[in-house]
Amino acid sequence: MKIPPIYTADGKLYVRDAKRENRIDVVIQHMWEKGFAFEEIVSMLRVEDEFVRHIIEK
Repeated sequence: MKIPPIYTADGKLYVRDAKRENRIDVVIQHMWEKGFAFEEIVSMLRVEDEFVRHIIEK
């Protein structure tokens, strides 16, 4: 199975692995891919909406 590329908040590409699963940008990307609404992600994770928007627009 091919894993889609993941970008960190600073735009760097990296491969998903067990050590990085808890990174907030990976969590946001995963939630977005699973169909969570933008507002749900912001409220559940208590993060700035601009930060979330920056990640999901990549």
